[in-house]
Amino acid sequence: MRSMIIALVSIVALFGGTTFAEAQDATTEIFEFVDGNDDGKVEQAEIVHHVVLIFIGLDLNGDGVLSPDELVDQDPVAVTASDTDGDGQLTLEEAIKNRLQEFNEADADGDAGIDLDEAKRSEG
Repeated sequence: MRSMIIALVSIVALFGGTTFAEAQDATTEIFEFVDGNDDGKVEQAEIVHHVVLIFIGLDLNGDGVLSPDELVDQDPVAVTASDTDGDGQLTLEEAIKNRLQEFNEADADGDAGIDLDEAKRSEG
C-alpha cells in the first residue's frame, strides 16, 4: 500500500505541477479515489482493480508482461522486490501478489480493509 500511495503521490506531483511535499497532502484525495465504493475503507478488490489498470497502462506492447523497457520510469527497488521469479519482468500476477502483501501488512486491525488512518501509518 505504501509504495502504491507513494507512486500515486509522485504522479500527482509530476503532472500536477506541485512539489512532492504538497502532493503528499493529497493522501486523503488519493485514498478516496482508490476507495471506489466510498465506504471509508480500501479493500483487496479495490487494490486489485487499480493494479490491473496501472499494469495495463504500463504494458505498452500489450503482451501481458512488463519488460524493463516498460518499467524504465519505475522505482528499480520496487520492481526487483515485485519480480518474484527474478526474470527481470513483471507479470500481472506478481504485481497483484506484491500489492496484496503490502495491503495485508497495512491492515493493522485485520478487518480486510484499510482505513485512512492505516494508510497514513503505513506510509511512515
